[in-house]
Formats: sequence, C-alpha cells, structure tokens
Amino acid sequence: MNILIIGSAGQVGGALADILKRNKNFKVIAADKVISKGRVFLDITDRKQALRFIDKVKPSVIILPAAITNVDFCEDQQRVAYKVNVKGVKNIVQAAKKNLSKFIYISTAYVFNGRKGNYKENDKPCPINYYAQTKLEAERIVQNELNDYLIIRTNWVFDLGYDQKNFIVRLLNALKNEELVKVPNDQYGNPTLARNIAWATEELIKKNKKGIYHIVGRDKMSKYQWALKTARYFNLDPRLVTPVSTNNLKQRAMRPKKDDLNIYKAQKELKTKMFSLNESLNFFKARNRKIY
Repeated sequence: MNILIIGSAGQVGGALADILKRNKNFKVIAADKVISKGRVFLDITDRKQALRFIDKVKPSVIILPAAITNVDFCEDQQRVAYKVNVKGVKNIVQAAKKNLSKFIYISTAYVFNGRKGNYKENDKPCPINYYAQTKLEAERIVQNELNDYLIIRTNWVFDLGYDQKNFIVRLLNALKNEELVKVPNDQYGNPTLARNIAWATEELIKKNKKGIYHIVGRDKMSKYQWALKTARYFNLDPRLVTPVSTNNLKQRAMRPKKDDLNIYKAQKELKTKMFSLNESLNFFKARNRKIY
C-alpha cells in the first residue's frame, strides 16, 4: 500500500512518517516544501505540480497534516492562510478523487468555539478565529467531495525531535534559560503526543475506518497546569511559570477557552491507547530524545 504524507516536516507529519515506515505493508512517500533526506518536494498550493505528482505516485492513501497553524499569523495574513489551508487542501482532495485515494485530513479542536468543552465528533463546529475558519472550510470540502475520507481532529500537539516550535519545546528552552513564561490559566485542552496520533492513524488505516475521529491525549487540563506539570517533570523551576488570563496576553486572534475533545469513539473502536501527559513525557524521556 502506497501512503503519501504531505507535510512530513511538521510534528504530526514527522511522527506519521516515522511510525508508518516501520510497517512492512506500507510504502511511505514523505513530502513537504522543506526538503531533506527522505523527503520529496511538494507544494500543495501549486495545483498543477500537486496533481502531476500524485498522478505519478498513485497513492492508496493520502495523509494531509500540512497547514499554516500559527493562529495569529492566520488572523493577520488571511489571504496566505486561505491559499494554503483551503485552496491547498482542495487541490489535494481533487487529486485524491481522481486517483481513488483514501484521504486523511488532520484538523483541529479549534473548529469549536470553546464554550462548553468535551466536544464529540457530531457537535456543531463554530470557529472564533480565522485559522479555525479555514480548517472548518477544508473539512467541508473533504466531506462534500469524497466518500472515503477520515477527518482527525486533535489539539495541543507536542513532541521532541520534529517541529521545534511547539509549546513544550519553547517552554523548556525558556525555563532552562531561567526566563519567566506567561501561560494562560483559563484555556483548557488535551496535551497530545504527536506519535500517539500516528499510532492511532495507523490503526484507522488498517481497519479502513471512515468519518470523523477525535484523537487527543486523555488528560484535560489548563495550559498553565500543562506547563507547570512539565516544568516539575523535568526538574525545572515551576516558579518561572506565571499564570495569566487569556485577555491579558493580547493575542491577535481569539482562542477557545474550553477546547478539550471527547475520545469515547476512538477508545471504543481502537486498541491504540491514548496517553496521559505523564505517559507522553515518559515516552520521549526514556528514549533520550531520539526519534523512534
């Protein structure tokens, strides 16, 4: 089975490439705009190049974690965000349709407004920032154009060894330099290990599942609690972690407050265990920050 991963330089894409390449039944093609060993070039905003590339590869499965995920950037640069997060997705969806490829789209808990939390797959989305609007529009393109698709919503993704811009990596670097870090104590979500998403995705592929799945870590906590627990786990000074309200951060884009996802469906249908925060931290600490 040929599996094309588009956005393999990022956290989720990098984890997917590492995990799926171990499966002898899969031939994995890792693609991204960022070229390095083991990755090929693919720009999802270049429709002709994307269609030509996918026609040549003829993947059985296309996984698309590629996106602009910087929420404030998307708010300020809406044309750029739309070009990548909507038009780019549409290009790949059209290629998947033409080649009869199963399509797996990595989406976000931000499609919800964050007023109630514990969101299930069938809850009505209501985005409150432009990034989330683009992700929801892309979800609808996938649902309207394809029959064989998976939409995987996740949130608060972190890992070590892939994209070094994630919240935890920045937090640890700041604490090691004894810098104060302001963290919102009124935003709630699920810290999620990128490799946990990859393991769940592998099982979803094997079982030929379709539809929407929420795949996140099983702990719900505030971002401040997440930072505090992580600081203590790595024996860094938790006093440097300062709780603040979201309003005091003066961020360009609005953030959902209660954005945690319900994973009952995934837990019922899959054998893959979704990690607690401690289990996630144990996983990469035990491996001395190497990629496995």
